[in-house]
Amino acid sequence: MNKTTLVYFDTPHLYQASAQLLGIVQIAPGKQAIILDSTIFYPQGGGQPYDQGYIENEKGRFEVREVRFNEGIVSHIGNFSNGMFEPGDTVICHVDEPRRELHS
Repeated sequence: MNKTTLVYFDTPHLYQASAQLLGIVQIAPGKQAIILDSTIFYPQGGGQPYDQGYIENEKGRFEVREVRFNEGIVSHIGNFSNGMFEPGDTVICHVDEPRRELHS
């Protein structure tokens, strides 16, 4: 799988952006990891907590509870509050702005 483009490095005050869904990994019952081609979500690291928020399109909404970075890939971990995405879908990422501002 290709590495995730880390959009948050160049535009740290961007709180909404589109991305392409590369995959969904089932972690546990009711808990998945969304893998995108690019992300505005900051993962845990460098003393700063991970972002939270949601990812959506016309097919569904995914609640992002935590964000992790491993070997160049960012995992957006959480669950679907409705619907489901498919690989190749375009989605809109929404970062919880007050949470990011508090921790940055």
